[in-house]
Amino acid sequence: MRILVTGGAGFIGSALIRFLINSTEHSVLNVDKLTYAGNLDNLRDVSSSKRYFFSQVDNYFPQSMTEQLFGMTNFFKLIGNLTNQILSYPTNTEKV
Repeated sequence: MRILVTGGAGFIGSALIRFLINSTEHSVLNVDKLTYAGNLDNLRDVSSSKRYFFSQVDNYFPQSMTEQLFGMTNFFKLIGNLTNQILSYPTNTEKV
């Protein structure tokens, strides 16, 4: 399986990615904007895995996610605080 995790550098996302890499044979793409909550140090122990990939993307905007979704079999949306984006771009909220 090829799994996409948005918000994968945060507390919950990084725990999920560590579990998937350490306990399964799945490939994982971590897509994170790396704001205040995202920290790649959370993934230091799996970052050298050939099944782990990272892309720094603002995954709130649908057009930035189109390419990332291609070929994925599972998707975990673990994006953190979206309050500022929802208030600034209310019409995009339901498109992600």
